[in-house]
Amino acid sequence: VAEAIEAALGADALITALTGAGISKASGIPTFRGADGLWESYRPEDVATKGVLERDPAAFWRFHDRLRAVIVEAVPNPAHFVLAEMEDCLTDVEFAVITQNVDSLHQRAGSENVIELHGNALSYTCMRCGDRPSHVDMPAEEYPPRCGRCDGVIRPDMVLFGEQLPADAIEKAMG
Repeated sequence: VAEAIEAALGADALITALTGAGISKASGIPTFRGADGLWESYRPEDVATKGVLERDPAAFWRFHDRLRAVIVEAVPNPAHFVLAEMEDCLTDVEFAVITQNVDSLHQRAGSENVIELHGNALSYTCMRCGDRPSHVDMPAEEYPPRCGRCDGVIRPDMVLFGEQLPADAIEKAMG
């Protein structure tokens, strides 16, 4: 089947799959909006904005730790694995997953060419010095977690309400 797809599309073809919350809902990660969504229990302006992170980082991180716990417990579902298998099988065309999800489930299923439009909830950057710790304990040892180098507040590398999508992710998705 892969050979037929590649022959029909040609060598310069680019195949993309665009995914959002629906694909991860089957893995147990609630959507943000809709029935049983996270925003049914939380107001985003109270827990998930850059302003909250700057003004009350401990409150931000108490919410974020609950989100991280759900993400870490989730496992990729068959849809994640099918996309990873497609990437693996289609060797003569470029295949990419463009996702709005911040949960790394595509990568955990084996996808390598993943463009995360909203960033990643499980990678981190120090807001002061830009250091990128490879790990933040879960739950965090303190709220908010602090940088081991400069004692600045650590933030997840995900887009918060009121922030722009990362320019590099947009560029890759358009490319």
